[in-house]
Amino acid sequence: MINALKMRLKPTKEQQELMLKSAGCARFAYNFMLTYCSEYYKTGEKKTSTNARDVLTQIKHETYPFLEEVSADAWRNTSQDLMQAFKNFFEGRAEYPQKKTRKNKKSFFHDNRKLEFTKTHVKLEKIGWVKYISDQNPPLGSYKKLKIKVSNPRISHDNLHWHLTFGIEQETAKLEPTDLELGIDLGLKDLATLSTGEKVANINRSKKVKRLKKRHKRLSKQISRKYEDNKVEIKEETKKDKPKYKYVKTNNIKKLEHKRRLIERKLTNIRNNYTHTFTKQVCLRKPSKVVLEDLNVSGMLRNKHLSKAISECKWYEIRRQLGYKLLKYLGIELTLADRFYASSKKCSCCGYKYNQHDYNNIPWNLKIRSWTCAECGTTHDRDINAAINLANYTM
Repeated sequence: MINALKMRLKPTKEQQELMLKSAGCARFAYNFMLTYCSEYYKTGEKKTSTNARDVLTQIKHETYPFLEEVSADAWRNTSQDLMQAFKNFFEGRAEYPQKKTRKNKKSFFHDNRKLEFTKTHVKLEKIGWVKYISDQNPPLGSYKKLKIKVSNPRISHDNLHWHLTFGIEQETAKLEPTDLELGIDLGLKDLATLSTGEKVANINRSKKVKRLKKRHKRLSKQISRKYEDNKVEIKEETKKDKPKYKYVKTNNIKKLEHKRRLIERKLTNIRNNYTHTFTKQVCLRKPSKVVLEDLNVSGMLRNKHLSKAISECKWYEIRRQLGYKLLKYLGIELTLADRFYASSKKCSCCGYKYNQHDYNNIPWNLKIRSWTCAECGTTHDRDINAAINLANYTM
């Protein structure tokens, strides 16, 4: 089983400059390859990202000598990202690939054969020995000499810190599944409701998160006011009637934006930790089957009133984590119920399906949090009933 390892890097100023150069070269190479492939794509001739990479390798000495200042793997392997982007486009999962800008996340690849670890430092090609901090314990020594297989080693920046991530094949102790069949109904009021009757609270409704979100909102307003105070009008001959402004970023604005990024990072870490804890607890129950509803999350995000709340709950991330953790620890696959399966309005006792004619023509809606079955008279909590129906779901 391939386990992912992530560690925070603590580079010196010189090493940080080299990392920024590597990320810049990776962005340049991606844009060059995309332009090369797009020009041939318009004429009907097929050229892959591998062809574009070979062309860039041939002309880099004369045309782009700055690429030689960084590791070749930092920019050459961006062809893999472009290849995946084109694959997603042609299979209908994404739009046509777009060029990367300076606003995109800074990241670059590293040669998997040249990783070398000590207890406190990692050796990176053309960067040197960089100090790292990690709760996980990577294998020590030279991975080339030890013949350790590493997948997708990547160095990235989250606007605050540099991180090294890679996958490594390690043995994982598997758990023995029991007879428990678990249904999980995801929601907004409660993050999840289990078929056992338990409800998992939504972390975004906690006082700690609310306080951080309030501070983030206050800082955003403060930054906006400072930008307005420091704007300078630009005079253009073609648009005299419509004044155009240039916004000056002062040192005070940079300090406030740094504070805001710290809050954003803290909120992200809280939510990620919460979803990982929840999905791990589900695995520790040792279920033989786990069923989730196949929610159309991307469609739900089009609702401007609920999009922010839905994105903060990380429903798709929960589904992704459960998918690989159940396979990793229990050797079972996550079951997805049909998107149009009536889990909430179907009685889990007798199978009766809610009909508005039996309830004074009241249509089924989200305001109905509990209802009584017209056939057997059982009163159901909407979410618990949905979770039980999901647990009983069969393909």
